[in-house]
Amino acid sequence: MASCYALLRDGALAVARDGGAGIGARCGAALRVLSDPQTPEVTFFTQHLLTSAIVYNDQALLVKASFWAVSRRFVAPWERFAENPFRLTSPRTSVPVLKSMVLDVREGRAGLKALIETAARVLGLTAGGFLQRVR
Repeated sequence: MASCYALLRDGALAVARDGGAGIGARCGAALRVLSDPQTPEVTFFTQHLLTSAIVYNDQALLVKASFWAVSRRFVAPWERFAENPFRLTSPRTSVPVLKSMVLDVREGRAGLKALIETAARVLGLTAGGFLQRVR
């Protein structure tokens, strides 16, 4: 995991997308990618990957208990995308939805599940069935 975090952003993105890489390597790479500004699609992909890794790892009970903290960390890029909507496909409809979701997460009315579902809807993507295990 740590060695992938040390990769340059593009190399880290390649590892994160490599389904044959171990989950630790993919998560380390995804964390590295999230540390730099990126597109909404890459943000969604890396947050989706990390959330699914949390959900499907039975050893991650402590992390599962902290979905609220993870959602507050994951919301920051979406707040920036709402403030600079030039990277969004449909800013007129996406910005109000994103701003509402950001406020709900920041004020504790919504969590990780709402964040991932909203991001998927804004990007026209599918969030995945694993979200039924997320709060």
